[in-house]
Amino acid sequence: MTEGTQIAAVEAVPENGSYLFSVEDAFTNEREAILVPCEDGPGVEAWLNDCPHEAQRLDTGRGAAMRDGEIICPKHGSLFDACEGDCGNGPAAGSSLRPVEVAV
Repeated sequence: MTEGTQIAAVEAVPENGSYLFSVEDAFTNEREAILVPCEDGPGVEAWLNDCPHEAQRLDTGRGAAMRDGEIICPKHGSLFDACEGDCGNGPAAGSSLRPVEVAV
């Protein structure tokens, strides 16, 4: 069993959106992160809440925009695979979201 803080139940993650939460690194720097639905097990993935291309929050407080299993950057329109974090189009093509380790 993994020890840690419970973020949310898998059922609390919107089907076409995200669940916003905060994380701390080893130096207690707080960052925003998002839980998003993923077709692969365990059913959710977590990413830092920013586009790796340019400073832009993916979830601005109302849930990240999603379509067909991809997270949409509200600034650039780039699409990130919700399960893998990779981007294959737009200004962010070739970049990946930064993962946050979670356990279900």
